[in-house]
Amino acid sequence: MLEQYIRLAPDFAELIKKMSLDEQKHAHDRDSRIIDESFKLKKRGQTFALTIALFALTGGVICILSGFEVAGTIVSGVGLSGLVSEFLDRRKTHPNT
Repeated sequence: MLEQYIRLAPDFAELIKKMSLDEQKHAHDRDSRIIDESFKLKKRGQTFALTIALFALTGGVICILSGFEVAGTIVSGVGLSGLVSEFLDRRKTHPNT
C-alpha cells in the first residue's frame, strides 16, 4: 500500500518521516513544559508554606512575649505541625527524596 502512495507522490516517504520527527519534537517540547511548570508550582507552594510558617512562628513568639504562653505555643505549634506533617507525608510516599 505504501508503494502505491510513493508511486503517486515520490516524496511521500520523506513527508511521513518529517511528520514523525515533527510530532516527536512537539511531544518532547510539551513534556519539557509540563515538567518545568510542575517544578515552578512546587517551588511556589514551598515558598507559601515557608511564609505561613514564619508568620505562625512570629505570631507565637509575640503571644508568648505578651504573656499568652499557651496561645503562643498553640499558634507556633500549629504553624510548624503543618510543615512537619507535609515533609513526613512526602517521605512516606517518596522514600528517596
